[in-house]
Order: sequence, then C-alpha cells, then structure tokens
Amino acid sequence: MDRKKLLKMTNRASRAIKPSVQSIMECVLLHIKDGVVKMRAVNPAMQVTVWEGIEDQDTSILAAVNAANLKEILGRLPSDEVTLSKVGDNLFIKSGSITLSIPCRNEPFPKEMDMKKPKVKATISSGDVEACSHAALSKTMVNDKMSSYCLEIINVNGNNPSYRITTVDGHRLASRGIKVPKVGFTEIVAPGELMAEAVKISEEDTFEISFDGETIKVEGTGYSLIGKAQFNRFFNLDQIRDPGFDTYFEADRTRLLEALKVVTYFDKLAVLNISKDILKIRSRDAAKGDSQAELEIISNGPAIELGVNGNFFVAALESVDAETLNIHYSSKEAPIYFKGENFEEVMMPVRY
Repeated sequence: MDRKKLLKMTNRASRAIKPSVQSIMECVLLHIKDGVVKMRAVNPAMQVTVWEGIEDQDTSILAAVNAANLKEILGRLPSDEVTLSKVGDNLFIKSGSITLSIPCRNEPFPKEMDMKKPKVKATISSGDVEACSHAALSKTMVNDKMSSYCLEIINVNGNNPSYRITTVDGHRLASRGIKVPKVGFTEIVAPGELMAEAVKISEEDTFEISFDGETIKVEGTGYSLIGKAQFNRFFNLDQIRDPGFDTYFEADRTRLLEALKVVTYFDKLAVLNISKDILKIRSRDAAKGDSQAELEIISNGPAIELGVNGNFFVAALESVDAETLNIHYSSKEAPIYFKGENFEEVMMPVRY
C-alpha cells in the first residue's frame, strides 16, 4: 500500500479527533476490504470518513488504533510502500526491513452516523464557505448560532439548486451567494466545526451538502463529514443585511486594505474621517504611538467621523476580490457595509 496515501487519509480522518478521557475516541477505525481502505473518526458532534481504492483485493482488516501513533509511524517510515496486517490485538506495519506494531483497542467503536433520505441537496463552493469564516466565532465559544453557517437553498426541486451562505458573530455579517427570496427556500443551520473542517479536508472547489431534516452530510471525492444541524433558528438576517443607506464612499480596495493594515498596527480601533474626496484613517495607542494614512476617495455624503474595528475591516476586505468598493454608512451608530453581486459584508461601528 502507498504509505503517503495512508498518511494523508489518517491526517484527514483525524480532523474529527479531540482530546478525550475515552481512549477509543482518540482512535481511527481502519477497515480494509475488497480493495478499499476506509478510515473513520468521530467526536460528539461530527464524524469524518475517508476512503481510497487500492490494488490489493485480498487484505481484510478491521482495527481501531490510536490515530496519533498511526500518523507518527507512517510519517517516519522511509519507504513509500507498506504492508498492513492484523495479528491478534495488534496492527503490524511493515516497510522494507522495518516492522512496527500498534495495539488495537478492544472496546466497541462508536456507531457509524448516517442520514435518512435527503430532503435537500446542493453543490456549495468551498471558497464561499471559507470567505465567510472570518465572521463566525470559534466553535469553542458558547453561542452556537454565532459559530454556525446559515445556508439558504432555493430551487430545491430543480436540477441546479442555488444558495446563499451567511455567518454572524454579533459584530459583523459575511454573506456569499445569490439573493434569496423571502419565501420558497430551505434554511439549514450548519455547525461551524463541520463547515470549517470540510473546507480543510476538501481538495476541490466544491462539495455536496445533503440535509434530511436533522442531519447534514458534506461529501466530496474520497471523504464525507456528518453532523447534526442546529435546531435553534438563525438570526433574522433581514434585520442585519443591507440597511439600504444612500451615502457611501468609493475607494480602491487594495489601497484601503494596505492602509488599514499599517494604521491598526498599534491598536485595532481605526477612526475613519470621511470628507468629499479624502479618507483619513488614524489609530492611537498611548504607550506605542500614533499612526495615520490618507486615501483619495469619492464620497456622496457629508463629512463624518466613524470608529471601526480595524481587524474586522481588514478581514472583510481580504475576503473579496473587487477592485473598488462602495462603503455605505449613515451615522456613528449605524452599521457600515459593502456588497457586490455575490457578496455582502456588514460591520457594527465602534464607539471611541
């Protein structure tokens, strides 16, 4: 068997493994049968399964082994070819003149998660998921909604379902995809961990999402992830999206991004001083120093000064590839936002 492929499979399956007092939860279930190598790993919220075809049609192995040990051994072996066999309660790995063994766990491996007949299927861009990740809280945070991804899928009975994906962390919103009508769509609140790991595991531009009303399955070439949907309804996005402000300033995205990165080096608070044709950005830290930048802009509104979280602004600008942006605003207390044909970014202002 190809050592590098086995190592890659172990790495991908191990994305599901978290530190646990139960040793079986730190294992991968290795199953080789009929010319297919399959590995499965689980945590309380998610299951990851990976598979790969091999030429060997005769080897048959079912063994739960510590994932970290298996990765370490496969990573250290010098040869590109290995032979696996199970004798008693040990998995033997042979590479050239080197033979190592890993003890197999005897306790039952967690039952395989599966889903009922899907009610909804859609092909999702992994790039869209990744582009929204900056506005989703870490999964370690308490509020599940703020670490989740809201998928709104329309034309579910058609051949080419369309979608919009949105994340909200309480201070900002990121959205990718088409505009969804107020009725006639299916809303899926997907766990943040499931979506984030799908992007990391996937090597393709898209993956398929299936939903049976309770369970979400993300699937691509040689892998699948399964988890439970969040049942608490997502935020009322109509109250957050596109406030409809007429005032805006037009700026070169790259220059604005470069200026914000430099100015916010001392402090994440960036103060935007907007006039008719000049944007001044300043930041100050009493101990570290002051910083300021100026950009040429085109503004259609009155002069105003706004406070923003510079780190949030940078992340939003980095997630889109437009050459120029119209940054909409209204007052010091109102959201700041910009959007394009397939994206929208909304940020709350910062008092200073």
